[in-house]
Amino acid sequence: MNGFGEQYNSKKEFNKNSNLSKEQILKQAFKLHSEGKISEATKFYQYFLDKGFKDHRLFFNYGVLLNSIRKSQEAETIYRKAIAIKPDFAEAHYNLGAIQKDLGN
Repeated sequence: MNGFGEQYNSKKEFNKNSNLSKEQILKQAFKLHSEGKISEATKFYQYFLDKGFKDHRLFFNYGVLLNSIRKSQEAETIYRKAIAIKPDFAEAHYNLGAIQKDLGN
């Protein structure tokens, strides 16, 4: 059986055919990310953002992904959103500080 990310090769197909819950899709995004399937994980994260979902875990992990592909300024914005949702999220604060240091701020 193919994984969810392999079934849906385009964002359009993903949006149209997805009947999984928000939590199931989020778990699949995290799984793809942890497996190093960056482009597929990005599709899932972007889907969540496009739908307007507010989940600190989504923003945090997407920030980690963006930072890993050297999109530090985008990651900074995403970490700020995670912190806005969960102000006591220490890991997001730490990663935000590390990015700001790297950017010379």
